[in-house]
Amino acid sequence: VKTVDSSMFFWIVFYMTEGLKFSESSATLLAMAYDAAQVLGSLLSGKASDLLGSRPPVFFVMLLAACFCSLSIVAVSTWEALLPVIFSIGFTTGGPCMLMHTAVAADVGARGHRGATSAIVGIVDGAGSAAAAVGQVIIGYVSQSYGWNAVFMMLTAILAAAVAMAGSIWIMERAEVRRTLFLRVSNKTTGAGSDYRRQQQHRHEANTSLDSSGNAPLLKPSSVEKQV
Repeated sequence: VKTVDSSMFFWIVFYMTEGLKFSESSATLLAMAYDAAQVLGSLLSGKASDLLGSRPPVFFVMLLAACFCSLSIVAVSTWEALLPVIFSIGFTTGGPCMLMHTAVAADVGARGHRGATSAIVGIVDGAGSAAAAVGQVIIGYVSQSYGWNAVFMMLTAILAAAVAMAGSIWIMERAEVRRTLFLRVSNKTTGAGSDYRRQQQHRHEANTSLDSSGNAPLLKPSSVEKQV
């Protein structure tokens, strides 16, 4: 995801000035729209993940939308049409990217060793930066050899792989939630059954302790002590 985010950030102005022949001022305004969308996407995706109590569904939905936005960029060539497309790409990629480098890494650290949270955040961010650096070299080669349409197709493929990973994590998370709920219900059912059998056993002991004349049950010393 960071590869796509960094590619759009570094190459979008060059693409619009060299590929679409926009002026530098027009291209810069579109780049500003991309940055503003990233901020908004980060805020709303973080809020949505907190409300849902889960981050994979937010990743899945936003990255799936980013795939369609990345594909649609090759179909438009005017400034007015590119503005909502660029804004949508920034919104749908910026949110998951920021969450992945901050909240998700902190969650992983909190579930493991709390003292290693900073190290985990650094590892996740560093790995993303390394992949993004390699991606910039590949984008330069692909744009010169095959054109910008091939670049956006490659970025869409990367987003599709991220969607598949987010979907698989979401499925595993849902399965874990179902298993936890099943275990809780089973424990409650087992506990209720044990209480019922215990009551039945007490009743049976009370009935067998009746004397032959049908008087009240003869309480054992332990039972008397409990009543006292």
